[in-house]
Formats: sequence, structure tokens, C-alpha cells
Amino acid sequence: MDSETARSTPSMDEGFWESPLQKDGDADERLVQVEITSGGLNVDLHIENILKDETLSSFPQSTEDELGVLGFPNMAQSCYMNSTLQSLLTLRVFSQEIEQTEWAWDSVPSAELLRGFVAIRESCQSDNVFQKIYVLESFKSTVALQDPEFEDNRQKDAHEFFISVLNQMRTLYPLLWSAAQDTPGRSYTCPVEAHLLFHMLSTRSCKRCSGQSVTVEAFTNLSLDLEPGDSVCQALDRYLTETPLECDCQCGAKTSAMQLRFLSLPNVLVLHLKRFRFNPDWSLEKVNDAVLLSRDLGLNSGREAETEDSDAMGKYTLVSVLSHIGKSPLSGHYVSDGSFQGKGDTPPDQWLSYNDETVSWTSGSEVCQQRQCTAYLLFYERQVDQAMAWITRQVEMTSGGVNVYLQI
Repeated sequence: MDSETARSTPSMDEGFWESPLQKDGDADERLVQVEITSGGLNVDLHIENILKDETLSSFPQSTEDELGVLGFPNMAQSCYMNSTLQSLLTLRVFSQEIEQTEWAWDSVPSAELLRGFVAIRESCQSDNVFQKIYVLESFKSTVALQDPEFEDNRQKDAHEFFISVLNQMRTLYPLLWSAAQDTPGRSYTCPVEAHLLFHMLSTRSCKRCSGQSVTVEAFTNLSLDLEPGDSVCQALDRYLTETPLECDCQCGAKTSAMQLRFLSLPNVLVLHLKRFRFNPDWSLEKVNDAVLLSRDLGLNSGREAETEDSDAMGKYTLVSVLSHIGKSPLSGHYVSDGSFQGKGDTPPDQWLSYNDETVSWTSGSEVCQQRQCTAYLLFYERQVDQAMAWITRQVEMTSGGVNVYLQI
């Protein structure tokens, strides 16, 4: 993004208005106009059904057969992949941005992973089982090309698969950014880095001389240790608490302390609950302790005392839970539960439960109650105006005078 485009990016305080457009059937369309004050330019965005699921219109009118369209068939112990994909697809802005950047990756041969992800997203509109199997097998093969761990048909760890997919998407960024330079008025931003990546400040302090060593690390998720009776908030607080560390200091001391804090906050915070651990015999065991699943989290990046920047503080809401059901880390079954936003008057706290090809209605409160002993990955979305977030992102990726049409 050049400097002029950056200066032209609108903020919530600049000229903004919206007006209703004529509705076409059930379409809920509105024209949102952002006035880019520095250049006197207008960017018109037609947004249809903003951040709504179009497959199902309302809670009581959808039968189990209709819900089954959203499911994925299990191809020889592929539940770890199915559940991971369902949780990622619940992140509507993230998954949609991958599709909206097709102009950047469509003609790049090495971007097969992104093409495969979009094909899977589109398959959720079809009841063609053979098509679903084809796109799922193709996606798995693409991941395995870079990560041979996923070549065979044995049970795998969903967290490891999640990490592999995100890392492979990130490695495409330099190539796609370079390719975007050949398209006037375009700038490519990696969806993973835009929505899931965040940075943490690690400070190591000597207890004798108070000397400090500071490093900055990038994360796409945090792995939290569990203790009996924990809540997610408690596990996260413990992760951020100063801990003793054995480390040699120049002053001769052997004892230091390590503390982590958020340097930046992501749009999506993914928390990995460490359900698998080694016992004293060095064999892997499952931790089935109940964890109180916090529906909301409040975080700060440690900058709130230094700046009034709204990015320094964040409120997050749980939108998806990926669970491992079973007593052994080498077996068991993965499922995903995700929030649902339908068209029209949808009931509050409406969620869907994805168990491979079986999809059923549930609620967020029911999920948090039922998954206390099985929750493995938790997906929290930052609470911002999602429509405005989309508008800002699209203006950042375009030059002045370009009309951007979003089909959501």
C-alpha cells in the first residue's frame, strides 16, 4: 500500500453515511459510502447480507437434511481436518477475505491451498457428496505436499493441522504480494496476518541486578496449561503471569523471571487448551479436566497507559469450539461447534454443531456446558463493527476512484 493510499484510508471519525437501498426479495442490501477526506474521493460499497449465512434463512425452518448440506464426509479418520475447516469457516470475515483476494492468487500455481479452501467453502452450498470428497481430498493432499505428517489416513492432531494450514497460507504472502504489484491499484494482504497474527513481548528480568532482556514474538494462537477447576480466563491469566526461570545472568545470578504480555491484539484470538501431556512414564495421556468456557474475554496490549489508540484494548466473544471426544490422544473423534448468523430474525445465541456430515442446531450456552471436558481449540472474535472492518480493509486494498462490490 503506497503512502497516499495509506493516508486516504478512512476512519470511523471521517465522513460516513449509509442509506437503505431497494430490497430485492429477501436481500438485505445497503449502500455504504465512505468519504476519503484527504483526496475528496468516494468509495461506494454494495454489501448484500452483511456477514450472514445465506444457506439457511431461519432457525425453525431448516430440517436435518437441509443442515446436512453444511457437513463434510469423513474420509478415513479425517474428522481432525473437517472440524478444523468448520471452525475456520465460522470466521466469516477471514474466510471471505480469502475468497475476495482471488484476483491475487487465482493465476499463481503455488497458491493451490487458497483455491482449495475457497472450493471447500463453496461446497457448503451443495449436497453433492462426491464433490465434497474431491475438494476435501485435494485440500488434504495440498497440505501434505508441504507437511508430510498429513499424507496418510491415520488420526492426526487438529491443532497441528490448524498450525500447518495457517503457516502454509502465510508462506504464500511474499509471492502474492509481489504478483499484486503487477495489478494497478491493488495491494495484497495475507488474511492470516491481518486477522489471526499478533505479537507478544517477552521480558526476562534478573532478580539480582534487575537487568532485562526483551524479545518480540509473533503468534497465531496461544497454548494454555490446564489445572483442575480452571476457567479459560484463569488459564490465560496464568499464562501472562510472571514465572521463575533458571537462566545465567552476567551478574552471576542463576534465577530470573519471565513474563509475557500482548504487544498487539488480533481480530481472532485462538486459544489451544493443552489436553494432551506426558505422564511420569513418558507416555502421552488425555487431560479430561473440566474447564469453564468463558463466553467473553477482555484483553489489552499493554499500551493503554501510553496511548488512546483503540487497538490497545479488545473485547472478544467466543464463536467456535473445536473439541476432542475420547480418552486417548491417539484415537477419539473431533467435532466443531460454531455460531450462526442467519438472514432475517434469527434466534439469539444460535449455533451449529458439526460432526462430520451430521449437522444439528445448538446454542452457545449449551456448547459451553457440554464441551467443558472436551474443548480443545477456542476461537474468539474481537467485537468491532464487522461491516465497517470489511469496508476499511477493502479501501486499504484499493486505490482512489475504484468501486468495490462485495458479495457476502
